[in-house]
Amino acid sequence: MKQLTIILLIIFWGRTELLFSQQQISPEELGLKIHYGKIDFSKLSSRQKDTIAINLFTIDDSFMDIAVYQKSKSEIVIYKNLGNGYLELYKSFPVSKEVRKIEATIKEDYPIYLPPAFDLKILYSDGEEYILENKKINSSGNNDLSKAPLRNFLDDPKIFLYEFEFIKTWESFRNGQPVPTFVAGDVDNDGRNELIYTFYPVNDSAPQFIPARIVIFENYGNNLYRKDWDTTLASGGGAGFVPHLTDFDRNGQKEFFAVAYDAFSNVNITGLYECKGEGKYLFYTAGEFFFQGALTDVVLVDTMKIINNSRNAGIWVNYYPSGFPSNFFNKIQAYIYTGKSDIPGFLGFYFQNADFGPNGIRLNNDNVYDIEVYDIDEDGKDEIVLGNTIFGTGGIEYLDSTGSGIYSGYEYKYIEANAPVSAGRIILKDLDNDSVKEIITCGIGSGSGSIGVIKHTGLPGENLFQTMWWDTNDIFAAPNRNSDSNTINDKFTILYPYVFPSPTGSDASYYFNTYALNGIYSFNRTSKYFGDSAGSQRAILIDMDKDNKMSIISAIRYDRFVSGNTFLTDYEIGNSIGISNFNIGIAENHKLFQNYPNPFNPNTKIKFSIGKDNYLQKQDVKIKVFDILGKEVKTLVNEQLSEGSYETEFNASNFMSGIYFYTLTINNKLIQTNKMLFIK
Repeated sequence: MKQLTIILLIIFWGRTELLFSQQQISPEELGLKIHYGKIDFSKLSSRQKDTIAINLFTIDDSFMDIAVYQKSKSEIVIYKNLGNGYLELYKSFPVSKEVRKIEATIKEDYPIYLPPAFDLKILYSDGEEYILENKKINSSGNNDLSKAPLRNFLDDPKIFLYEFEFIKTWESFRNGQPVPTFVAGDVDNDGRNELIYTFYPVNDSAPQFIPARIVIFENYGNNLYRKDWDTTLASGGGAGFVPHLTDFDRNGQKEFFAVAYDAFSNVNITGLYECKGEGKYLFYTAGEFFFQGALTDVVLVDTMKIINNSRNAGIWVNYYPSGFPSNFFNKIQAYIYTGKSDIPGFLGFYFQNADFGPNGIRLNNDNVYDIEVYDIDEDGKDEIVLGNTIFGTGGIEYLDSTGSGIYSGYEYKYIEANAPVSAGRIILKDLDNDSVKEIITCGIGSGSGSIGVIKHTGLPGENLFQTMWWDTNDIFAAPNRNSDSNTINDKFTILYPYVFPSPTGSDASYYFNTYALNGIYSFNRTSKYFGDSAGSQRAILIDMDKDNKMSIISAIRYDRFVSGNTFLTDYEIGNSIGISNFNIGIAENHKLFQNYPNPFNPNTKIKFSIGKDNYLQKQDVKIKVFDILGKEVKTLVNEQLSEGSYETEFNASNFMSGIYFYTLTINNKLIQTNKMLFIK
């Protein structure tokens, strides 16, 4: 992104106000201090605290925007956070008299299931107050938002074909604003995949268009969909937050997490919908989810280790708490499933609140977009990995379960990145088959996006990580509501969706990038699809019609100011990329054992076993050694071997002390990677 030309400097109130010939500036140019990619609120002067408000003012994303009172021009300026380290001049509002203070505020009755959209409270020097409503901040002009025309989007699918690697094969025109959560999978166990989609039908009473609604589309053939279920058909209607499918009670019937709207009592009820068969869904309340605020992320785990080492499934919730003043930050809470009631009139799932105290884990000075829960440092306890860096290139933050610290027994720790990557959206995946997942971050850098793979390279519990691979080439950062992964051509593939805003701010281009694993810690960009749209909320990779062709499912809006113009879309991989099954003839009982001794100096032995192949008498076997940066340093085995057990030896006398990795590859397929420590 080009540097902007300063055309005027005006000194006011002890700081410099910068006006630009173009619309994009950095937070530093507003006098804000950035630390590890976030605004350092401890460095705000008293004058800045009165004249700058930082919160969620603009719609379409979850990035913290900035409102500034410019005394010299008698106006309030809203800067939209682009999520790439820069701000965009969004709107300006004149004020008729001197302002003493501005601050973010939200209505007490703001619906908890909606993404938070803050009003701006203006306190004048004469004591008068004025509320600049979020609806007016995000209006398309001086008039209030108009109501978009209603359309029969559920029964109006259209087909568009383009000559790209991913081609649009289905879309369902709909009327309303999408939310960044939908899920795909075989919900009703009938062998066909469904799409669970949540959106806000048009209502001009608020920018978010409430009440919300869930629709389930079922795939019944090659790129064919039908409407299977709709919350308007269910008792009480509904709203939803559905990023995952699960089966908490292990009864074979899947559930998805939701926030339902009860039309009879006019209240929101948190709980789960359980599938009772094709087109049949029953809502169960979950009263233990007492949090008040908009959900950001939900993480399901098979076993919650938090409460008495339970073996039951559990849920981690990341949310914005409501009721806090301006500049509030995320909370994280955990719940463990304990039981269920199927009594008519008392349907409910029961959860036990993790012992984090009444406030959960409240993160100071953090606006978290994504969390993952996993033992990333190999100490036997789960860490909470945070996706929260936004205004610059930084590293990865996580909460380590140490039993001490201000975060309810979790200690804040920081992974210093040795590459220009930062957190944003996070995937955890064991890329090298060593039974430890690496951190794949699709993050937000200074001026651009970034993708990186970070691996734990220290002893158990040690905060020592290494960035093994990264890429910042032609990757834009925002808005990027998620990233996803799946297997294409037998290779682990990352999906990176992003929106590139136009210079005018009125429209944008939408891109899907895919990156396929190429080697141990390396990825190649395999496609770049241009979507003729203005925005996206979310994208996932899945073979919807089970024809061995991967699809990208996404919700697309064609104009950020026309909220009814939105599609749920299926982009299927084209004929230019074939799907082959490379697993034929590969035995499952290949094994690479831990080297011994370990640590070692300078010799160590490595045992491995080759399983029987149904097609080949001898198989192509390679064992290679790599340093901590992923550079190959030694080939120990490279020959044709029959079924059996073998042993080789590695002499490291000519190498430096440190951590090394060794891999077993059979017939050009990576089987397993182990870690070893050489100490002179």
